[in-house]
Amino acid sequence: MATGGGDDPLMPNRMEESREGPTQEAEESVVQETEEVFCSYVYFRYTQEDEEEKLPRDPEIMALQPNTSSPLSRVGQQLALIGDDINRRYDLNFTHMLAELSVTPDNAYSYFCKIANRVSQVITPVGLSVVWA
Repeated sequence: MATGGGDDPLMPNRMEESREGPTQEAEESVVQETEEVFCSYVYFRYTQEDEEEKLPRDPEIMALQPNTSSPLSRVGQQLALIGDDINRRYDLNFTHMLAELSVTPDNAYSYFCKIANRVSQVITPVGLSVVWA
């Protein structure tokens, strides 16, 4: 604030903090948020597959029970839906491609990088680039 209040981004202590990188609290918050998204994704995928295939109950997954009103939980659910859509659209292509590859533990990472680079070239808007090592 221009009045010199605590939220002033030009205060010296705030600038020093930003140069030092994220605070421990910020890192912990990101970890917790990521965990909530991941748990929601896993729970949602499991329940979807359970409805389709009647899987045996997994108490560890069932214990996740995400808060369905949480925005982060909804992100996990949306990621699961997006994954389902990709599987439906490209399952035959993926199956065919995997049948042609001779994937071994020694070459799996190399194949992953090549495939990820090809996929990112197809789906990344012009002007942006994603490179997998």
